[in-house]
Amino acid sequence: PYIITAHSGPFPFPEFLKRGTVSHLITEPLKAADRIVAVSSHLKQEIKARTGLDALVIPNPVNTDFYIPSSNQRPEGPLRLFTLSTISTNKGSADLIQALKLLASQKKDWHLSWGGAGPLQSWARQKSEDEGLRGHISWLGRLSPTQALEQYQLCDCFVMPSRFESFSLVTAEALACGKPVVATNCGGPRDIVNDLSGTLVPKQNPAALAEALVQMGSSFASYSPQAIREHCVQ
Repeated sequence: PYIITAHSGPFPFPEFLKRGTVSHLITEPLKAADRIVAVSSHLKQEIKARTGLDALVIPNPVNTDFYIPSSNQRPEGPLRLFTLSTISTNKGSADLIQALKLLASQKKDWHLSWGGAGPLQSWARQKSEDEGLRGHISWLGRLSPTQALEQYQLCDCFVMPSRFESFSLVTAEALACGKPVVATNCGGPRDIVNDLSGTLVPKQNPAALAEALVQMGSSFASYSPQAIREHCVQ
C-alpha cells in the first residue's frame, strides 16, 4: 500500500500534458494509490478535474512554536511590508513591482523588505530603480528561518503576489506570527486567508494589489494578531 501526496502545481506540470490529456506516468500511480493527498482544496480540485480521482486535503504543516508574534510594541514609522519568495515570473515578482509603482503614486510613507533570490533578481532590482522605487525597497537575499521570523515580526503586512501557489507556506508562516496578509487569489491562499486575516486580490492584477496595499496602510492596526494566529493554528 502507498500514498501519494501532491504539493506542487499547477497539476500536472506542462510536460506531463499532451493535447489536454494527462500522461500515464501521472495517472497510473495515482489510480493505484491507496490514498491521494493534496495540500489545498484548489489542488484537490485540479486533480479531480484532470483525473477524476478524489484527494484528501492535508495542509502543509507550520511550526507554530517557532513562528510566533512579537512581544514588542510597534515602533513609529512608515507602513512596513514584507515579501519572501523566489524572485521569478511565477511568483509574481514583476506584478509586485508594478503594484509598488502604483502604491508609490498614492502613498509615500511605506517600505518593503524583499527576501529571496531567483532568476529575475537582477532584473527586479534594476526595474525597481527605473520605476523610481529607490529607498522604498530593501533587498534581503536568501533568509534563514530565524532571519525570516525577524522580518515577519517586524512587518505590518505580508505581501504574496504569486501567479500560482498550491499552498503558500510563507503566507501561513506570516499568519502564525499574527500578521495580516495581502495575497493573490492564486490557489492555495484561498484556504488560509479570509476577512479576519487579510485580503485576497486577483492574480496578475497590479492595480488591485496596489489598491489593497493602500487600504492596508490605513487598516493594518485594526487586525488582531491573536485572532490571526488562532485562525492559523486551528
